[in-house]
Amino acid sequence: MQHHQTVVNRQTFKVIRVLRGAISTTLGAMLLTSLVPSSAVAISGQKTIPALQVAQMINGTFTDAKIRLNNVDLNGYGRYLKDDWYKPNDSYFQFMGKKQPIALQHWTGRREKGYMRWYYYINNVNTEAVTLRHESNRYVFRAFFESSDREIKGLCRWKKAVGKNKGKYTQCKPSGNDRPAPDGDFNHAKVQIALKPIVRNGGIVLTIPQRNDVKIGGDLQIQGVLGWFNRIEDAVENYGKRKVGDAIFHAFQDPQRQTTMQQRTAQAIRRLNAFSGFINVRPVRFKPNGDLVVAYNIKVDKSLVSTALKQVQHPRQGKACKGTMDLMATFKSRYPAKLTYQFEGENGALSQKQTLALASKTPKTITLKRRTGGPGTTKHMVQLPRRGKRLKVSGKSRAHWSFVIDGQSVSGKTPWQPYAIYCPVPQQSPAQLRELQS
Repeated sequence: MQHHQTVVNRQTFKVIRVLRGAISTTLGAMLLTSLVPSSAVAISGQKTIPALQVAQMINGTFTDAKIRLNNVDLNGYGRYLKDDWYKPNDSYFQFMGKKQPIALQHWTGRREKGYMRWYYYINNVNTEAVTLRHESNRYVFRAFFESSDREIKGLCRWKKAVGKNKGKYTQCKPSGNDRPAPDGDFNHAKVQIALKPIVRNGGIVLTIPQRNDVKIGGDLQIQGVLGWFNRIEDAVENYGKRKVGDAIFHAFQDPQRQTTMQQRTAQAIRRLNAFSGFINVRPVRFKPNGDLVVAYNIKVDKSLVSTALKQVQHPRQGKACKGTMDLMATFKSRYPAKLTYQFEGENGALSQKQTLALASKTPKTITLKRRTGGPGTTKHMVQLPRRGKRLKVSGKSRAHWSFVIDGQSVSGKTPWQPYAIYCPVPQQSPAQLRELQS
């Protein structure tokens, strides 16, 4: 370490003898106060997240959840005749990034001794909301449906009895319309499932204990007065509910979707404000009432601690010329910590390491009695207002520190803290003064 300095040699006056007497001790003779060695208290812990907040958090992972039910293609309907308007592969349950197909066939039947054929389809039914709520100590999944059209579409065909197309189906009578096969509505359609949450690999997985836990609600009504339409309603409704329930059950049981759910919920838990500044955040278990217990560790970095080093300004600095001066170091930690520190002087000499315990958010002040005038310091004469000539002794110090918080450590150094003292100069001969000023 290089320092510009003016070394004072061959002085006989009292001040110089005091300063030179301190050179051999430097930082090795630092005297410290308030040292109480101890260990830090562990601060990793657990927090309980209320079930309602857990449900809201998981809801955020359902952004792509959707049910679509459709098995009819009405493109061109009313302009030309098709024997069948069936559209396959357009019904599914989308969940956790994958589509689970719902195999919905159309329903067909004959009347009038087989001369009239009816076709019934599910027409463009989609969920308008998918939610997870916590009710009566249960996590309940619900999907609500909307449709801008008739949910059940009926089409009619008539079997020709005469002519060259005898035996083939054509438009229904009268006027070729579909009034003999009235449309229907699926009122109050919804899906409801009581789910069982489990903790897995740092996240949450929602499972369906049994197939019959998937409840499909709603009432299908076809606009007709004949009892025969009631049989159609029952057939279409029961068939559709069974197919939708099967698809949802299998989607929740799918290992790949469960892995996606576990990853999404793990990320959502870490993003909760309650765990800002923590690391290794992971769910531990669910309580019987649905609350979630989450464990965490403190993320230890320099933002959790503060350090400072400054010179103590005495009313009369001249007394420091007796060989020592005071520096004050202040250490503070946001959490209980074990502090290890030592001081360094301008010549690179280090004091012995010291260890003490810090309470949470309570500053600890260490007083350092620093020997003055050691190697690396500079000394020269200065003229002070109203005080006359003084011998200025300048140097610097800094603190090396290490905090151990919750088993993790963070370390560093304070900036160099310069110091200066001004010593009275006894009466000197002109030659001695010129030598001090050189």
